[in-house]
This record gives sequence, structure tokens and C-alpha cells, in this order.
Amino acid sequence: MPKAIGFRVLVKPDDIIKTSKGGIAIVTDERLERGATVTGTVLDIGPEAFRAFNNAAGVDYTPWVKVGDHIFYAKYAGKGIDAEDGTSLLFLNDEDVVGLC
Repeated sequence: MPKAIGFRVLVKPDDIIKTSKGGIAIVTDERLERGATVTGTVLDIGPEAFRAFNNAAGVDYTPWVKVGDHIFYAKYAGKGIDAEDGTSLLFLNDEDVVGLC
């Protein structure tokens, strides 16, 4: 499993294909979707992630997210990689995390 370094956050993006209860794939036009965020699960957090934001405010360092959190992140952010097991993963900058799900 890859490890996040510096101010990076390692995320496993959620599947973008939605299915109905009956198992039918539902295709949506992304141009009609509201907002420009997608979701994923945090797998690893670099040692410097979120540190600059907290030190600027003069408070002790505590990451805003933790491993296992489900997050929203900027749609076109990050660098995608394929893990050894074939899973698609994404390295994000800490500033690209926009919220918790």
C-alpha cells in the first residue's frame, strides 16, 4: 500500500457509476450535476498535512480528517495511481479536502 508523505492525503475514490436497487446502471450527465466535488475514503495522511493551516491560526496541530473518514474533495484535484492490487487511488493536497461526508 502506498504511503502519503508531506502535506498529501491518500484517498480511495468512490465508484462513479450509480446503480438502482434493481442493479441497473444509471448514467448522469456531469455537466448537469451541481457543484464540483467528489467523494472518497481517507487511507493515509502525510505527517505535514493540515499543519500549515493550524499553525497559521496559532493552535496546536490536529488533522481535520483521520484515516477512514469519508470526505468531499475537489473534482479535478490530485494525482491518480494504481495500487499493486489494481485499486485506483488518489494523492490529494491537504487543501483539496473540502469537507466531511
